[in-house]
Amino acid sequence: MARSDAARALFERGLSLAAEGDSVRAEQYLAAALREGHDWREALPPLLRVCLTGSRLRAGLNYANPYLKSHPDELWLRYLVATVYLGLGQPLRAREHLHAIRGKAPYEGRTEYLLGQTEWEGFGNSEAAAAHFREYLRIEPAGANAREVSEWLSLHAAVSPEVSSESPPGVSPAVAVPVRSRREARP
Repeated sequence: MARSDAARALFERGLSLAAEGDSVRAEQYLAAALREGHDWREALPPLLRVCLTGSRLRAGLNYANPYLKSHPDELWLRYLVATVYLGLGQPLRAREHLHAIRGKAPYEGRTEYLLGQTEWEGFGNSEAAAAHFREYLRIEPAGANAREVSEWLSLHAAVSPEVSSESPPGVSPAVAVPVRSRREARP
């Protein structure tokens, strides 16, 4: 019982520090709460939030990956880990996590979009990117990134003849939308 009380107190203090904007100390308290036996499902989201807001991406992965190994169906966490790997310039690892959740609700559209970004920015593979972007538009024709994707497809129409025919309803391929530039693939 005392261990549970200690874990709860550490967790609450970590949340309080996070609310005050002290991400470093919040991380320390939340991690200590986990070591004392606090429930991972409750503590992991705020712990990852303070790691990410504090630009401690690798630390966040160090907390997330062990939990993900024992809970591989935690889709939200796998998606978050994929985005962190992309932020660290590790597209191969990001792609592995994205393929693990591909086609699973509620991440179908977001996953296709991020796979398209990964293929283009991480690997320079415009054909694979176009396929994922077309699938994104099929799933979410009016999604948050539909205009950007439509523009990207229209700019890269030489990749595949069917690319330009995939604009979502109401989105003109001529609309100027910033498109992320291709980054060099990193090992």
